[in-house]
Amino acid sequence: HGRVYEYLQNRNLVAVDQQSIVSETPLNPGYDDNRFGGQVGGPIIRNKAFFFANVEYDKLREDVVPGLLLGPTASGWAALDGMPNLSQNNLNVLKKYLGTATSPTGDVSTVNGVDIPLGSVAQTLTRHNNILTAVGSLDYNLRDTDVLRGRFVTNRWDYQDYAAQLPQFWIAAPQNYYLATVTEYHNFSPSVINELRL
Repeated sequence: HGRVYEYLQNRNLVAVDQQSIVSETPLNPGYDDNRFGGQVGGPIIRNKAFFFANVEYDKLREDVVPGLLLGPTASGWAALDGMPNLSQNNLNVLKKYLGTATSPTGDVSTVNGVDIPLGSVAQTLTRHNNILTAVGSLDYNLRDTDVLRGRFVTNRWDYQDYAAQLPQFWIAAPQNYYLATVTEYHNFSPSVINELRL
């Protein structure tokens, strides 16, 4: 016996949020969740050996608008470019990934005694999570008084560490877990059972 299934949710299937219309934020930001899996089980040897397997994979992509990101305006970058003793390499990397604010917000950052005008920098960040979960089992009836069972469980979670505000500096942070057991059950009597598990 077995079954297969899929759960799908994405931006094209979700109604527009009224609050997004009022606040003029993106109406349907990207959100794609595709979860699919299957199960199968049955006898290997009639009345003697049996198997079961369950696998599920969840692939999630989500666009998020971060909190307020401030970056230098064009005049701010020009002021930074003209400063002595600043690493041009670091400045170019920051300029490449942060971008330029189109208009000042009134915020400033002081560098070497010079006020650098800042403004909001638009960024849309895409996060992802991939989760694989699997369970496998084998049962074998050795005799009426002895049963041997094996189990294997795995959870593999591939996601990003979102601690940095800029997505270019997010890093992969996979977490993988595995569990395997072998168990032997022996019935000494209807009221006494021994379980040996490794």
